[in-house]
Amino acid sequence: MASHVSRRAVLGGIAAAGAGAVVLSSCGTSGSADPNPTGSGSGTTGGSGGSGLPHHIPFTGVTADFPGSPDGALDAFANYPTDPVAITDGAPGDGNPITALTSPQGTVPAPMGDNPFWQELNTRLGSQMDLTLVNTDYDSKLATTVAGGDLPDLVSVPYNTPARRADKAGMFNAVALDLSEYLAGDKIEAYPALANIPTPAWEMASFDGVVRAVPIHRGLASSFYMMVRQDICDEQGIEVDVTDYESLLDLCVAMTRPEENQFALARNPMSYLKGMFRVPVTWELNDDGTLTHELEFRDEYHGALNAAKELYDAGTFHPDWTTSGIQGALHDGFYGGSGLMTIHSHLAITAAYAANTDVEGFKVGVLGFPGHDGGDGTPRRGHPKEVHSLCFINNDSADRAETILGVLNMLAAPFGTSEYLFNKFGREGEEHSLNGSNPVVNEDSVNNVRLGQQYLADGPQVVYMPGREADEVQAVHDAQAQLGAIGVYDPTFGLTSETEDATGANFSTSLSDMENEVIQGRRSIADWDALVDGWLAGDGATIKAEYEEALANSQ
Repeated sequence: MASHVSRRAVLGGIAAAGAGAVVLSSCGTSGSADPNPTGSGSGTTGGSGGSGLPHHIPFTGVTADFPGSPDGALDAFANYPTDPVAITDGAPGDGNPITALTSPQGTVPAPMGDNPFWQELNTRLGSQMDLTLVNTDYDSKLATTVAGGDLPDLVSVPYNTPARRADKAGMFNAVALDLSEYLAGDKIEAYPALANIPTPAWEMASFDGVVRAVPIHRGLASSFYMMVRQDICDEQGIEVDVTDYESLLDLCVAMTRPEENQFALARNPMSYLKGMFRVPVTWELNDDGTLTHELEFRDEYHGALNAAKELYDAGTFHPDWTTSGIQGALHDGFYGGSGLMTIHSHLAITAAYAANTDVEGFKVGVLGFPGHDGGDGTPRRGHPKEVHSLCFINNDSADRAETILGVLNMLAAPFGTSEYLFNKFGREGEEHSLNGSNPVVNEDSVNNVRLGQQYLADGPQVVYMPGREADEVQAVHDAQAQLGAIGVYDPTFGLTSETEDATGANFSTSLSDMENEVIQGRRSIADWDALVDGWLAGDGATIKAEYEEALANSQ
């Protein structure tokens, strides 16, 4: 059903919608937020909290091999359950089409008429899913859709797009259906898969005390790691044991073989080094309620910059480190073996295994999180509230709200259910086969499954790597547990600074460019200091004051 809304009311809020700040899943990756949001912070709009939030009712139909905890690690599974249970009871649809705007997971799959999985999905849902799939320049499509005043029933809105922060509440209040009457408190019991989404995620989908969307939760899965091509290191006899900065330098030198087009670092390691030198994640909250920016930790930050320059001077950086971006470093450098380490999220670990099933012995390791002088560092961990995106039902679809929520409930089915197995891996004998109880994807047809339905609704993330040994699963789980124990996150997450919204992206780019120049020896630490001092005395001071006020008001 179309929704005709005021262009003026919402266009300002979505004109710069991104194709996905953290578009990652266990089957692939396409686009991502950088793990090191430099400069003026990473606070975002949303998160009203309040008593009207849906209650969290965890799914208990499956037991993890390596149990997680809310503040430690995700549940981890060595195998898929032999007899998956169903969390839904029949098709939730009403026989009428449901329209949606979303982004596919990578390459656009075959259209509905040529896509048997899509057709089967429609049958199981009980309504035809008319999906508009946009895998490039999603921001423009989202903006023009709103500008034209013609919205589909469902719209996926990527969360971490700076230009949208200040107007996020206004946008959702203008076009998104109030879901509180269906989901607030115990009402969400009617949708058990949606009830399995933790309450902190719903805070990010609520505005002015009203639930306006279904959150695509990431939480701990947004934590970032230094991934290692363990298989190549084992083959070449390189011991991976990093306990301080000197051992990291030694490891990087041992990994680097320029004559074989092999380098240690596929991309700039600054975010890892900042944790190693105990730089806070953007802001540190002091006991008196004031904030200190990471750039004010001058000695620690200098230490990380100087370490990055030393690693660069040692020749350990991949030649494409300034141009490949986070995804290029993963797909070209890390997968290709020319960059043996790269920084990416938990979800990229499972994606790497899924993308390299044809590489014999492929194995991913994860570096620990030591301080530069031993002990613990301060690595960045995913915030409990972090979401990939928000999916709203437009106001003009109110008469079908319960039907559409039922469809989203089926799409959000948790790990261990028969619905999850179908949503993620397709049909047995077609898009996947089974090895024991674990799905083995059919590379010729699995892309048909990647319709972007996981950006309309999705269950909580888990550690599951089909076909991998239990010790490999446990290794990822243990790395998460270590990060959960010592990791830190930005205390301004979920808050708004109008000055940051207006100026933050430009300063972040300037700072990143300056740091790249310092690392390559083209600019000095003094030049970096001058840039930082100017920002701290100007926009930085204003942003700090705005965040401190927002923090005080949130208590």
